Amino acid sequence: MKKFLSAILCIALLLSFPTAYAAAGSAEQYPFVFVHGMMGWGEAQGIDSFMPYWGTTSGDVLAYLERRGYETCSASVGGIYDNRMLVKPTKSAVVYMPTADRELPYDGAKEMLLVEDVDNREFLNGLFNAMYDDLPAPKKKK
Repeated sequence: MKKFLSAILCIALLLSFPTAYAAAGSAEQYPFVFVHGMMGWGEAQGIDSFMPYWGTTSGDVLAYLERRGYETCSASVGGIYDNRMLVKPTKSAVVYMPTADRELPYDGAKEMLLVEDVDNREFLNGLFNAMYDDLPAPKKKK
C-alpha cells in the first residue's frame, strides 16, 4: 500500500510541476519543451489531436500553459529506451554524429542513432538545433 501511495504522490508532483512553475512566473521566458520517451508521440503525430501525450488524463498541459502566455512545444526527436538515448536518423543528425552506432529501440522498430555524449549540454543543444529543420512541423492546434 505504501508503494502505491508513494507512486501516486510522485505522479501528482510531476504533473503539478509545470503548472506550479507557470503560476509562479519566471523572470526568464524560456519555452517549455516536452520530449516523450519510449512509445510516445509529439504534436506532429495525428493521435495528439484527440489524445495529447502530455496530459492525457488531466487535460492538455501544453494548451494550459499556452493559455497562460507560455511558449510550448512537444518534440518527437527520439527518446530514452532502456538506458540509451536514441534519436531519429535525420540527415542533419547523421552529419552531426557521423560515427554514431545505429540501434533498434525495441523489436520491430526502425533504426535510430545512439547518442553517447548525454551529459554534454552543448553537444545535445547542437544536435537538436541541427535536427530542427529536418523534423516535421507541429500541427496547428484547433
